[in-house]
Amino acid sequence: MQKYSVVFVSPQYEDLKNSFMGITNNIGAAYIRAYLKARNIETMQYIRTPDVTLPVIVEEIMSYNTSLVGFTCYDKTYYINKLICRELKKLNPDITTIFGGPTPSSADYLIMEDEPEIDICVRHEGEQTMYELIDRLSRNLPVDDVQGISYRKDGRIIRNADRPQLASGERGGELDFLPSPYQMNMLSTDTAVVQLVSSRGCPYSCIFCNNSIMGRHNIRYHSIDYIMKDLRYINVAANGKPVTAFFVDDAFTININRAKEICKRIIAENFTNLSFICQTRIDYADGELFSLFKAAGFTEIAFGLDTASPRLLNLIKKVRNTSGEKDGYAKEKKFLDDYRNNIRLAREEGLDTYVSVIFGLPTETEDEARTTLAFVRDLAVKGYTHNLLQVFTGTEVANRIGPDHIAPTAYLLPYKVTYPYDVHKLPHLDNSMHRRLFLETNHKDHMDFFHLWGLSACTERERALRIVGLENYKAPPSVVLADFLKKNIKLDTIFFFIDNTVQSDEQDIHTQELAMMEVPLRKYNQVRISTPSPGLPPKTIKVNDLFTEYQREEFDFTYLLEPFSGFSEEVEKYNTIHIKQINSEKSLNAFIEEMEILTSFDIHEIPKLLEHYYYIEDKCRWSCAFCRARRLHSLFINENEKIRPCLHGRSIGTVQDTVDDLFITIKNIEKEMIDRRGCNTCAVEHVCSKCLFLPDFLSEREYCRIRKEYPHIYKTVELKQIAYQILFYSKTGQLKFDAFHELQISGLFSNLFYTGEKISCSNHGNYRVRKDYILFRLDNNYFFYNISKTRLLRLSDKLACIFEFMDNRPGCDKEELSVWVRENYRMDESEASQMLDKALLMLKNMNVINID
Repeated sequence: MQKYSVVFVSPQYEDLKNSFMGITNNIGAAYIRAYLKARNIETMQYIRTPDVTLPVIVEEIMSYNTSLVGFTCYDKTYYINKLICRELKKLNPDITTIFGGPTPSSADYLIMEDEPEIDICVRHEGEQTMYELIDRLSRNLPVDDVQGISYRKDGRIIRNADRPQLASGERGGELDFLPSPYQMNMLSTDTAVVQLVSSRGCPYSCIFCNNSIMGRHNIRYHSIDYIMKDLRYINVAANGKPVTAFFVDDAFTININRAKEICKRIIAENFTNLSFICQTRIDYADGELFSLFKAAGFTEIAFGLDTASPRLLNLIKKVRNTSGEKDGYAKEKKFLDDYRNNIRLAREEGLDTYVSVIFGLPTETEDEARTTLAFVRDLAVKGYTHNLLQVFTGTEVANRIGPDHIAPTAYLLPYKVTYPYDVHKLPHLDNSMHRRLFLETNHKDHMDFFHLWGLSACTERERALRIVGLENYKAPPSVVLADFLKKNIKLDTIFFFIDNTVQSDEQDIHTQELAMMEVPLRKYNQVRISTPSPGLPPKTIKVNDLFTEYQREEFDFTYLLEPFSGFSEEVEKYNTIHIKQINSEKSLNAFIEEMEILTSFDIHEIPKLLEHYYYIEDKCRWSCAFCRARRLHSLFINENEKIRPCLHGRSIGTVQDTVDDLFITIKNIEKEMIDRRGCNTCAVEHVCSKCLFLPDFLSEREYCRIRKEYPHIYKTVELKQIAYQILFYSKTGQLKFDAFHELQISGLFSNLFYTGEKISCSNHGNYRVRKDYILFRLDNNYFFYNISKTRLLRLSDKLACIFEFMDNRPGCDKEELSVWVRENYRMDESEASQMLDKALLMLKNMNVINID
């Protein structure tokens, strides 16, 4: 096994921007690795795969056979980094752990006092510092002469002198001595977006910014020749695929003449595969620059605004470091006037323009925040980021607002911020970049709750916890529980605290207790259930988050008990979820009767479905997906620490068991059930979820009878989910409709194309539709609804036609399908064969059909 001198770890914990762009490697670590490789030092960048547990991460890092592990640390990633660090030290106390990045640069004492397993902090730039460290440590030499580090010695934290900023003697090419991370193969070019650094630092002193602290309020450059060499390399490596080069400089155009020259050089090169985006300051731009941007292939540009209040612009030192009160904030007002003008010029050139604002700045009033929103609205930019103030260690704002407004959490970092007004109630404009993020996040919160409560199907096959419900915890969690969770949950597992008596703020106590017990907790939610009473929702879910800027409101989940008629007229549109319980023979018969009524209609209006339809508690019981209890996708853990695999399942063990033990128990229950019911020979086996834990009033014989008599019952229980997805996709702009009201579902409400004889379901034959796809038509558009991923996929009418035939005639062969296609589309045999070959290959590659 190859031994690496150092393994760099950057867990990408809640890095939304990079995740959105598909960026995984940390460019700062890549520069350090390139510098070390040029000096014959072998390194590795560890990139965690999605959905892994903490022990797996540690095991994978240990497999690199290294004695040095370097962590790229931000305030948001500190908690997960220190957990990884602790676990590594438990396995090998001789490993040296090194923290670098923004947080160790400004808060080295803070984190080293908090976490004794951090051996060394590298402050500011790491290229030369890491080289010297590796050299000293590999030869067992002291590190007391290595500039730019903080380290432990004899029980004390020693802080060596700062290292001077890295720079060659060449003006305008101060950074050229650093090897390119692309040409040293430290960064992949096989991505849609590549990051480029043409300069480091920013000379401004904005009080909230930790980037300027990293650069010590100074700026240094790569030469234009250096940049062009990188671009040529990336363009060739793209090999015909389009690539967006993202200049990640803090202020790309702060030397405006240099930025113009870069554009001219790009135009002269005529790169065939590259387009460009950047972020910069609006006061270092003009019409000529925007014209050159457009000619060079720039597609979008982002400008920092932060606030439209001249007073606050002066307070945060956006424009100048001195007080502007005496001249009535004249320079700040001019900045805003220039902002309007330059945004207009950029838009006239056809560039997509984006601005960023920050709400909750010190002393900001709600009126000033609304003034900023009005200013952004008038700019008519493509989008804006609706940020809430994040207080980073070492920034001026952290010192200015003091302990009354920021506080460490049980995780220490990031700080919890108290804002001067309720920033969460500020409206988002239609072009808010966070609007879609929040819609998607809220949608995901719904889905997580749906999975937990059995309101949504689940076909995930992997065996690792994704959602955990902790029920009625009054005492601190036990060490056994914490150990069970730490070993088995995925890094992004969602926790639900289910307790009718606890107030929302009290849940913070539980999360802090779990955090102190080293459980990698990321997001937690509160569910309260109460007895139904007039005017009060019986169930609410409070969505919480470790990171303040992503806190959201409560959602109501209203239980509709017997009788099954009548809906509240005061339901908040789309935010109240109706849930029905099938908990008696009467309620089951009422559900079947209502299902049969629904099947007699061809047209359903989406808004009415959302307002006047419902979800079924334990819907998975009636779905076509896998019984979620069989996958241990989510667990309920009660105050006695017994474990149930679903809402109404029975106990399968306790937290003293391993997940392997629990899975063996589930597999035994499943095998006995399949043998007892005869599932393997059942005609509807492929559209039945095979629920392991039936309600007390329903026998297995009755359950099987209903599934056989109503094989498409799963489409009925998915009806509202489909409607909800349509609305969600429309709100986020992923689907656009002039109107969306005519909804038809194949095989349930109508036949979209196929009107022939249906045949019994069978496991035999050539073509069989996967059970987790539903075909529907909305107006004149055709879609698949993927039950397992709750996603929509648009498709052509011909593809929909072929799918529907196979859905109604499972086990059909290609000849049957060809005859029907020729008759339905009046094609000759050759045309039909070519269309079928293409369509079947596409459906197979999409994993929509199985070919026996």
